[in-house]
Amino acid sequence: MTKKHQLAAFVSLFLLCSIQCNAQKINILFLGNSYTQVNNLPSTLVNLTQDATHSMMVESNTPGGYTFDQHSQNATSLEKIRKGIWDYVVLQEQSQMPSIDYYRYSNMYPAAERLRDSIIKYNPCAEIILYMTWGRRNGGQQCENYGDGLYCSADFRDFDHMQDTMTSSYYELTQRLKCNCAPAGEAWRTAIHQTDFNLFSADGSHPSTYGTYLTACVFYASIWNESAIGLNTAFEISEEDAQTLQEIADGTVFNSGTEWNLGPKVMADFDVYFVDEQTIKLRNNSLSDYPETSYLWDFGDGTTSEEAETLHEYAEPGTYLISLTVTGCHQTDTKTEEIIIEDTSTIDESNYNTAIYPNPTHDGIHFVMPAFGELIIRNTIGQTVLQKQMYGETYLDLSDLENGIYFISIKANKTQNIKLIKH
Repeated sequence: MTKKHQLAAFVSLFLLCSIQCNAQKINILFLGNSYTQVNNLPSTLVNLTQDATHSMMVESNTPGGYTFDQHSQNATSLEKIRKGIWDYVVLQEQSQMPSIDYYRYSNMYPAAERLRDSIIKYNPCAEIILYMTWGRRNGGQQCENYGDGLYCSADFRDFDHMQDTMTSSYYELTQRLKCNCAPAGEAWRTAIHQTDFNLFSADGSHPSTYGTYLTACVFYASIWNESAIGLNTAFEISEEDAQTLQEIADGTVFNSGTEWNLGPKVMADFDVYFVDEQTIKLRNNSLSDYPETSYLWDFGDGTTSEEAETLHEYAEPGTYLISLTVTGCHQTDTKTEEIIIEDTSTIDESNYNTAIYPNPTHDGIHFVMPAFGELIIRNTIGQTVLQKQMYGETYLDLSDLENGIYFISIKANKTQNIKLIKH
């Protein structure tokens, strides 16, 4: 191999490593039946992401006609759940079950709750995604006997009529489990009305390659909360048709608000309070639905902290960008806020300082404010106990406040932060 070829090979290997090493790797388990197995939906989803900055490992158990109830008792399904490695577990019910009232409530919903409990027991960080399937091409009455006798659905007049019931069933179960749902059936509805693509195989039930590709795009958008536009194509689908299906998947997932996204969340939030001119108290208001959550503060001056709440003193005046990154399992959220630490050495205190007396106090305090401004009094946990606009000389009655330490923040020509003691 020449040096030129060696260099080219090295560059190719470096670029491949850069993509793979920076990829977000997730593990997904699919529990379903032939609607998942036909055209190999899990493999299709993997192939979509080969050029994206994501990678995944998938396993599945998809015996034909299987129900949630059967999966909840199946040795293979339970063994896979107990591996404890899953970031996402996809649950797909037998395609007629959601449309039959009796079995939906006596079988489908209770079995889904059993599966949920088992998944979370062994995979506390896992997110459950319900795989909403679709109605039959021509509707019709659906009848099944799952051990309690023969029960039937309504006689659906067409696809839309049956899809209404499928959507309602999965929506109710999403609410019950407080999980996420990939609304493939609703994406199919849009594609059926807006394109001439044949999403069904010859039986009018199982997916064609177009149906599987659209469903895979819905899963991509649902899992990563990212647009499916620009993903790889698959099967014999043209790039133009693939883009149309990608756009339909995006519209279905992202234009429905949060109704299909009720799984665990992480949200970073905090408030900043000044203790004095250079010291701040950071109150953590973040939310996390995960049992283990970590925090990382970046104070913008080259220092960080992993405490949930913290005090920080700045050595120099300036403008600083504070950020809080909250991580729960594989979800991360960050909030940033800009603060200004003023240079108090150049301020003529006699012109701008607000006079406050007496301090400590028993009943109240007198203020002399030389400029119009806002006064805020907070307790030691950051709660605001008094806030008002002030100017000139004012007396504040504080007899209703409990004895203790308070922090006064005055924002006028300059910001002042004063410690107040009430006894």
